Order: sequence, then C-alpha cells, then structure tokens
Amino acid sequence: MDADDAEAQTVTGPPEGRHIILVAGMHRSGTSALTRVLNLCGAALPPGKLLPANDENPDGFWESEPLVHLHDDVLAAWGLEWNSTRELPPAWIDSDVAQTFQDRIYDFIAPTLAENQLLVVKDPRLCLLMPLWRRLAQAHGIALSVVLPMRNPLEVAASLARRDGMPQAQALLLWLRHVLQAERDSRGMDRCFIHYEALLHDGPGVARTLAATLPVRFEGHEDAIAAFVNPERRHHLAVAADLGAVAAAAGWVATAYDWGRRAEQGEHPAPAILDEIHAALHAAEAIFRPILDGYVDRLAALQPQAPVVRAAWPERRAV
Repeated sequence: MDADDAEAQTVTGPPEGRHIILVAGMHRSGTSALTRVLNLCGAALPPGKLLPANDENPDGFWESEPLVHLHDDVLAAWGLEWNSTRELPPAWIDSDVAQTFQDRIYDFIAPTLAENQLLVVKDPRLCLLMPLWRRLAQAHGIALSVVLPMRNPLEVAASLARRDGMPQAQALLLWLRHVLQAERDSRGMDRCFIHYEALLHDGPGVARTLAATLPVRFEGHEDAIAAFVNPERRHHLAVAADLGAVAAAAGWVATAYDWGRRAEQGEHPAPAILDEIHAALHAAEAIFRPILDGYVDRLAALQPQAPVVRAAWPERRAV
C-alpha cells in the first residue's frame, strides 16, 4: 500500500493541538501492526512513501521511508547502524549535529502535522533516538506520547535470524539495548506498554487500552482493527520460562522482559531494576568494546566480506 492509500484510510482524530505518538519498540516486536491500529483509530502517518511490504511484513511496515533514512543518518553520524549493539555517546543530544537533525526532522513532518494534528511515528530506531524527539516536541510546543511494544526476546531473536541471519546473542543484546533505552528515555511521558501477544489475541481490546491514555478513538473501528490484526502472521513462539534455558537470556534479558510484562499488566515495577542493568551493561561495554573493536579491525583486514560481524560492530566514525 502506498502513502496516498494509507492517507485515504486515516480516520480524523480528536486531539486539540498538535500531538505525536511514538511507537518505540524493538525490531520484530509488533510495531507495524500497532502503528496501523493507531492509524485506524485516528492518527495520521508521516509524509513520504511508506516502506514497501515484503514476505516478512506482508501487511506493511507503516513507516515513512524518508524518515527512516533520516534516522539512519542520525545513527551513522556516530558510526552506528540499525543493528549496532553499542550505545550513543552520552552527550550526543547536546551536539550541533543533533540540533541539525532535529530541525531536518521537524521540517519534514511539519506540513503533515499541521494538516492532521495527530501523528503516529513508528520506527524501532526511536528506541535509541527518543531524546531527539523529546527535544523536537518541546521546542515546537507539541504534545508527545509513546507506545512501548513488548515481545518475548527469544521470538524476536528467531525472527531476526530468519530475516537477517543475525546470531541469537547479538539479537538478544540488541533487544536489551532497545528496551532499556526506550524505557529510560520515555519516563515522565504518557506511555502505554503493549505486549505483542495481547495485540494478536485481541486487537480491538488493545485499541481500547491505547485510547485510555492516548488521544485516539477506537469506537466504530473495532471491525476494521479485528480484520487487520492477523494472528497467523506469528511464526515464532516462546514463553518466559524458555529464557532461563538460554545463557545469553537468563540474566539481564530475562529480568528486563519480566519488568516489561509487569508494566504491561498494569503494575509499577521499580525503574531502578532496569537502571542497574543499564549501568552494568555500560560498564561491560567500557571494558570489552576496545577488545571487540580491535577484533573487528583485524577480521576486516583478513576477511573484508564479513557482513554479519561488521554489522554487529560497525566502524567507528568521527562526527
């Protein structure tokens, strides 16, 4: 489906003033389906051509291709790619480079936002770039909410292995990085935690949950939502207990997933639990990153065509 068709299916939303809903979830976590549900409930999509559907996402990605490229450019300015497992430098958001990208993104979405007022933006890269969007919203007087999709990390890893050939350990670390940063950088915002399983089981019920926090209406769109959400699109199945049997998932990953499930179920787990994991991950990266970077440099010299490894540990680039 192209952008014109998507716009034609957008329902007018109820908000007063400009409002952006960010769908910030790890890759392969149901972000596409959630975005379409929000679109059906009244939120417009960003401008530009939508990423085309493919065999992995036959129902569409529902994200703006030009905006994804802009997000990729932001990450590339610090030597990162979509599948990089290291974090952005601490002061990146205060740089002139970040300000330039903030302006470019606002200029891109402003015409659509002026016309529709309620916009839903989906891109897993938002997990890493939330501070940029918070600065943008504050600078231009735009209300900002966030939806944080959750999915069992073993299912995510299996999906990434099938689509990209990504090793399980890398996928689990990538999942952890995205979940930790999205949760930390969305604190203080109106936000909803939605589990992928709940969305597949009851799309209209999830829409009702979203409408309790976000400026969208689900009344009158239940049939369209139920028709769109397709449980048969789920190709991988795991339960929380399975995490304990995987060495790379049994510690930090399992704890973070349990935290997210509790938040999705309406509990208020202590943020300090995730802060401790983030601090430990940061400390581990400080110790092991130089070793890993040196390993990649040596591997590149011996074997230039090693896409999976180089994607996991991208080249360092000066800003």
